[in-house]
Amino acid sequence: AGTLQFGEAHASGKMPVQGIEGYRIYLADDCGEQVGPTLGYVTRSEKLYSCCAATAYSLPLGPLELPPLAVALRIAINTSSAGELPYGAAVLYSDRTETEVMSTLKPITNSCPVRRDWWLLALVLLSLMN
Repeated sequence: AGTLQFGEAHASGKMPVQGIEGYRIYLADDCGEQVGPTLGYVTRSEKLYSCCAATAYSLPLGPLELPPLAVALRIAINTSSAGELPYGAAVLYSDRTETEVMSTLKPITNSCPVRRDWWLLALVLLSLMN
């Protein structure tokens, strides 16, 4: 339980980014895929930030039962032109109960499946080059 606070999205360090409608927050596995339900959606503020306000947005979180594969909170950006971007910023967390800190070491692997939508993009680009 607590409050997740985060700042405005930026592109290559430039702010504000046009076309952002909001942010969807969910738990993700080590491949960035959603596990469990969406935790919340935060609509973009009418105020456009020109610099790094790390607390521009917030989402109150109640007690959560964490799915076994969850390793991070993910903040996905929803845009007006492209919909939800395939990946968002990951926020690692520690699962705490009263006075005990629980953590599990996980090996770093390249076991994430290749996303099919990227293969489609690669095929389109290859066909355009010919």
